[in-house]
Amino acid sequence: MGCNLIGDEAAENLAVSIVKNKSLVKIWLNRNGIGDEGTMKLAKAIQSNGTVEEFWFNGNPMSVMAYMKMLKVLDDRNGKSMGR
Repeated sequence: MGCNLIGDEAAENLAVSIVKNKSLVKIWLNRNGIGDEGTMKLAKAIQSNGTVEEFWFNGNPMSVMAYMKMLKVLDDRNGKSMGR
């Protein structure tokens, strides 16, 4: 789902689906115009999902703080970073 410029609002709606979808393994959200608010919602969703193994999120306009939060969630959940 890369390069669709979905933004924060759609990312927040997507986060709700990520929490509920326990068969989701890969998420590709490159270059979607997702900022800090959407990143934080996605981080929480991935943290509670438990099945996501691969996450691609480059090219989004988030702050360093939001990016670090996402990496921490991924590191804590998997013992390794999935951020690319």
